Amino acid sequence: MNLDNHNLILETVFNSLSFVFWKDLHGRYCGCNQSQAKAFGFNSPEDIIGKTIFELLDDYNSAKLIDDNDNKIMLNKDTSVFEEKIVSTFGERIYLSKKQPIFDDNQNVIGLLGTANDITELAKVREEKYKLQSEKENLVLQAKVNLQEAVIAETMKFNSFVDEIQRITKAYQLSLLNEKVNNNFNKYHSSEEIKLTKRESEVLYLLSLGKSPKEIAVILSKIQNKPVCSATVGALVNKKLYPKFDVYNLNQLIEKAQLMKIIPFMPDSLIK
Repeated sequence: MNLDNHNLILETVFNSLSFVFWKDLHGRYCGCNQSQAKAFGFNSPEDIIGKTIFELLDDYNSAKLIDDNDNKIMLNKDTSVFEEKIVSTFGERIYLSKKQPIFDDNQNVIGLLGTANDITELAKVREEKYKLQSEKENLVLQAKVNLQEAVIAETMKFNSFVDEIQRITKAYQLSLLNEKVNNNFNKYHSSEEIKLTKRESEVLYLLSLGKSPKEIAVILSKIQNKPVCSATVGALVNKKLYPKFDVYNLNQLIEKAQLMKIIPFMPDSLIK
C-alpha cells in the first residue's frame, strides 16, 4: 500500500470502524461506512442513502427507539452517549451509541452524526455480574433477617421464662404470706382468750381510731368529769395492753387485736 495515497488510507480506517453514519433533519441516511451498510444487509453504503430507520429495521419498536433518540439530539442541539437495545438481522443486540448534531455555517442544525459499537457481550457479562451481586446482597439480607428472627424468638423464650419465674416467685410469696396469716390466726385463737377491763377496752377502741394517748386522755377527762393525764393512758398501754397481747408497739397491738377480733364496738361508757 502506498502511504502517500491518503484517501485510500482514510477509507480503510473509516471502514474498519464500527458503525458510522449521518442523517438529515428528516432522519434519512445521507451516508455511512461499510460496517453500517453490511449490518443492514447492503453491499455498499450508497444502498441505504435516502432511507429512514423504519425502512431498514423490521422491528418497529427498535426503529422508533433510534428515531426518538435522534430527534432529541437534533432538538436539544447537544451530544449524548447512551445504550440502544434493538432487534435487527443480528438478533437482539445492545449498542453504545454516540450522537451529535451537525450544524451549518449559521449554527442551524441540519442533521446528525453518529457512531455505534456493539457491546452485547459486555452487557451480558455486566448483567451476570449484577445478577451475582444482587444474589449476594439478597443472601446477606436474608441472613440478617434470619438472625433477627432468631434473636426475636430467643428473646421471646427468655421473656416467657422470666415471666414464669416471676409467676412462681409471686405464688410462693403469696403461699408464705397465707401460711403466716393462718399461723397467726391459729395462734391467736388457740391462745387463752384475752380479758380486757372497762378502761382497757375504752383505750384500745380509741387507739384503733388513730387517737394518741394525749387525745385519749382529753376524751376520758371530759367523759368522767375528772382529769386523766396522758401519762396514765401511756402507762396503761405499755404495762397492760402490750403484755396482754404480747406486742411491743401500737401497730402490732392494733394489728393483733384486729386479727383476734378483740377491738370492741364503741363502749357504752364513751357514749355521752
